Amino acid sequence: LRSVLTQVAPTVQHLVLDDIIASLPTDEGLESLAFFAQIFAAPEGTFVVEEVNLNDNALGTRGDQVLLPLFSLPSVQKLYLENCGMSAEVAASFLTSLTGKALCALKLGRNQLGSGGAQHVQTLLAQCPGTLQVFYYNGSRPLKEGT
Repeated sequence: LRSVLTQVAPTVQHLVLDDIIASLPTDEGLESLAFFAQIFAAPEGTFVVEEVNLNDNALGTRGDQVLLPLFSLPSVQKLYLENCGMSAEVAASFLTSLTGKALCALKLGRNQLGSGGAQHVQTLLAQCPGTLQVFYYNGSRPLKEGT
């Protein structure tokens, strides 16, 4: 699979990796994500991935580290992280790794971000004036303190 994916990676614009770690032990799930991140963000290539869909993956606190190569791609404009088990702590880690990126779509629905996570979302959204066209926050429970 690696050799074929490496060949097509330079032309892939929409990378959909939703629900690929379900029922896997944490380390195996993270290895699966790292496998795709390494291929689609390989330093030797010029890639055009504009959209990354990671919905329905239990990413946890270590997920952002294996996905950082994807998040760092200058071409990424759309990021989907719905139902990824994000708490305020996980949101802090993930959203900090996106510092400096002006997104046009961000989907964070169905996470338990709470008021702490809402503060991190606010910081990220402040980087996107004039670029953000799609924003999902449904079911993320910002509470009164986070609004």
